[in-house]
Amino acid sequence: MTTMLALLMLSTAQAPVTLAEALALPPKQAGERVLAPEPHGQIIETEVLPQRGMDPPGTVEVEMREATHTLRAGCQRHIWRVTFRQSQGDTREEAQPSSKYAKQHVALKNGSSCAGVSFAEVGGTLTTDQALAALVVLQMGISSHRQLIAACQDNTQSGMCRSDAHLREELRRLSPWVVTNQDGATQIWLGIPGQSITVVTTNVETQRITKVSRYVPAPF
Repeated sequence: MTTMLALLMLSTAQAPVTLAEALALPPKQAGERVLAPEPHGQIIETEVLPQRGMDPPGTVEVEMREATHTLRAGCQRHIWRVTFRQSQGDTREEAQPSSKYAKQHVALKNGSSCAGVSFAEVGGTLTTDQALAALVVLQMGISSHRQLIAACQDNTQSGMCRSDAHLREELRRLSPWVVTNQDGATQIWLGIPGQSITVVTTNVETQRITKVSRYVPAPF
């Protein structure tokens, strides 16, 4: 009897968590249930992401955010993207985790604090320090009165490139959402994913912005 009870308890403890259970639990406990056995920090926030046209039928994307860490150069946190998938005949609430992966996010401090900062995903092969260094170059370019860029290209006819002052104002009102590297250059993508994208190419060694481009991404 004792052995059967122990096996029943073990089976229950290892049962995959459903979407409904994950959303009902406090974020810390939800992270422990959903992300195990992956090593992770304390989850402080859980959010169901809006359905996108490219998402496979019967799937729900959930973002689980770890607590922010304050670094000397800025702020860092990890985001977990978890895909819940329905089995045939199950409801949306019965969907179970089918895949998960972590993304690293960074931001510059707001004064000496990480409260209320706008985070950007670290992409490509960049390290945290490299991504933060690129964000510093962007911040310097926006706030400096020297010539901002070497080149400006706008394929949306928004008038972004009509003057250095206007370009600086355009960049000031946009939030970075990805810092990545392509073809040896470090790029910062600003704006809202799915809408027009503004790409700032930086040179960390010279601490200059070398190019700003704006375009509408091709539809998927």
